Amino acid sequence: MKTTTETQKSNNLKYNITTKDSEGNTLDISIRLNDKCKNGHQDFAITGIGYEKGKPKTDRYNIYGGCCHEEILKAKPKFKIFVDLHLCDYAGVPMHPSANGHYHMEEGFNKTKPTSPEFKAEYCEYYRITESQFDVLKTAENQIQFALYLESLGILKQWDKQAKKAIKLLEKLTGSEFVNDSKRSQYVSPTAEERAEEKARIESGYYTESAKQEREHQAQQKELNELKEELNKEIHKHKTEYEVKKEVLLKGGSKALKNCIFYNHTQTLSFNWKSYDNLSDEELKFVDSLVLPSGVTVTIK
Repeated sequence: MKTTTETQKSNNLKYNITTKDSEGNTLDISIRLNDKCKNGHQDFAITGIGYEKGKPKTDRYNIYGGCCHEEILKAKPKFKIFVDLHLCDYAGVPMHPSANGHYHMEEGFNKTKPTSPEFKAEYCEYYRITESQFDVLKTAENQIQFALYLESLGILKQWDKQAKKAIKLLEKLTGSEFVNDSKRSQYVSPTAEERAEEKARIESGYYTESAKQEREHQAQQKELNELKEELNKEIHKHKTEYEVKKEVLLKGGSKALKNCIFYNHTQTLSFNWKSYDNLSDEELKFVDSLVLPSGVTVTIK
């Protein structure tokens, strides 16, 4: 009588192995595909913990840990596919692919900027794309265009193909069959409205060089207008202070001018604000004759 063993199914694949790193230290490697972060989709992750050679696996002898991918790959080169997919979802999609992908294309990585000779190779390796795909993605004007290129260039499909290969390997390592119960993916497809708007922009020539130059000119003109407005405000502020102090000097003399202070932010002229050398009531009689700019008020301490 033949018996068959039914393969266990799971939405939480985990594989752990203990090996040695390149220095002979004990290395615990953990691989997972699950929704550990409770964000609605299962993600890949591979991490490790290194313990000093010949010592027990305790915190005292822990010498490194976390995303120690270099050490992991030296010990287990076959795990490279999991390193490539670290923090990618079940379909091989990296975190916020459109937003992060476009940002990195524009701004570069922490240590590698778009102008660096090695940037293209590093970008292609990080996002698992070809150089020809990079050349197209580089032309994306915004995140929506970038997302549409991810679709049209077949990048989403090649990510998914790689993820399926990794799932097969992880199923073989764990002896369990993966159950995908994710509610969403890390890739957010542009809406119909966003697609239509982007198509209309392209057809209208919004991204032509002349249109870009015109927008840049308008943006520059706006900044110039703002600078001019700030200048006019400063001129008005100082002119008001000048008119106020001139009136005090002409009506009350130098002593009155030295005894007053003008608060431009409140448009207030204040006398006897110091604790010494104050003006007498007799000396302050001139205040009633002051002709001050509109909005300016007078206080006497």
